[in-house]
Amino acid sequence: MISPPKPRPGGSAMLQLVQLVALAGIGWWAIIPSFYKTNGWMTPSVMPSEPRWGLALILLSVVVTTIAAGRPRRIARAIKPAVSMTEESDVSDDELRDEQFQSAAQQLGDAFTRLDQEFLAMLTPEERAAQAKVRFDLYMHVDNVWEAPKRRGENSVEVPGYGAVAGMRDLLMTLFVNAQDAQHAADDVPELYSVKVVVKKDEEA
Repeated sequence: MISPPKPRPGGSAMLQLVQLVALAGIGWWAIIPSFYKTNGWMTPSVMPSEPRWGLALILLSVVVTTIAAGRPRRIARAIKPAVSMTEESDVSDDELRDEQFQSAAQQLGDAFTRLDQEFLAMLTPEERAAQAKVRFDLYMHVDNVWEAPKRRGENSVEVPGYGAVAGMRDLLMTLFVNAQDAQHAADDVPELYSVKVVVKKDEEA
């Protein structure tokens, strides 16, 4: 679920009103009179006959100040030295933390399941049996990686980097279950098929 955007600190309606009034003042006291003067037109009596750039600069400073007040965090990050930024964290905000990999893999598997099952349904019973075999073998390889710390007396959950292993393990189990579900939906009889993966060496290589 996508969360609604959070209001920016300082971006109140009052600041926006001040900005609007200041911008209108710049146009009234400087830009519009300058436009009339450049084109040789007579300035309306309600407007200043000459552009007042000094006042326009003051109003412009008001606009800049209110924008800065509405975005303090963004400006603080912009002027903060690069060295201190690297000291805060060596990990980019776009990178997943170890504990986030499993959740991300589960979401990926769930999102892929519908398309996976649609294309599995187009295969022959023999091809679906091959898919189930290959997916299970790959799952068992990752599961062996997952179990390795336990054989050393460690907890896999606490081993650095094993969040990715947990994620891969869940994702591959989802793919294997998809193949089994596709076999069931097609009324396949998996016991009738013996799948053997044969690896041959390319003699021409």
